Amino acid sequence: MSVAQGISIFLPTTLGLALLTIAWSAPAGIALGIVSATKRNRISDTVSRGIAYFGLSVPAFFLAIMIQLVFAVQLKVLPLTGLLYPGQALPRAITRFYLLDSLLTGNLPDFYSALIHLILPVFALGFSGMSLTLRMTRSSMLEILNSSFVRTLRAKGVPERAIIKYAFRAAMGPTLTVIGLSAGGLLGGTVFIEEIFGLAGFSNWAYQAIIGFDYNVVVAFTLIITIVYMSVNIVVDVAYAWIEPQIRLSEGV
Repeated sequence: MSVAQGISIFLPTTLGLALLTIAWSAPAGIALGIVSATKRNRISDTVSRGIAYFGLSVPAFFLAIMIQLVFAVQLKVLPLTGLLYPGQALPRAITRFYLLDSLLTGNLPDFYSALIHLILPVFALGFSGMSLTLRMTRSSMLEILNSSFVRTLRAKGVPERAIIKYAFRAAMGPTLTVIGLSAGGLLGGTVFIEEIFGLAGFSNWAYQAIIGFDYNVVVAFTLIITIVYMSVNIVVDVAYAWIEPQIRLSEGV
């Protein structure tokens, strides 16, 4: 198998896994961070902080094994490994990511199967990033909400909803940075998740190449990870300018 063929086969699985992880972990972390900051020292804040501490303390591979034991082995409500149920025909290859291919071809049984199989790995992969986003959102918003000009706004009778909206926009800079770093690391950091859940992904393929001294694959893997990090940084910079209009993308301003 050539390097190009390997990339076309294995990259879509890991890329889809990473995108799904960011799609749930970033909004969940931001939402919980906002609740924790605006309800400081209440029950919701305590629960949110507990979730964050747990997520930042437990390694992703350990969490993956634990949820496998609970939901796949004990409760038997979710599949243990793989991307489809045994004996199920593969969807027609378009992107080579089963969930998307089955959706594009209207293959609902395969779509349901792929979706069910991705719940555990996506949750295990994104829980730590969600916790980090929660902590960063909470600390950034608390810094804004405790500032002197916010107290002035409250004294002048500005509605709390408007203050929270302003604090959220002002606090999103550090949060976006954390999300960007997490997104960049997902593509090359899924090797344990792919191994535990039996997913033939890009990181696992690169790991096998390192063991087998296949330097061409290692170089291609490094190049793609570099491109991903650069792309994520560009997206984060554009998001900065969108959230804070005072930031300009041109050097001349």
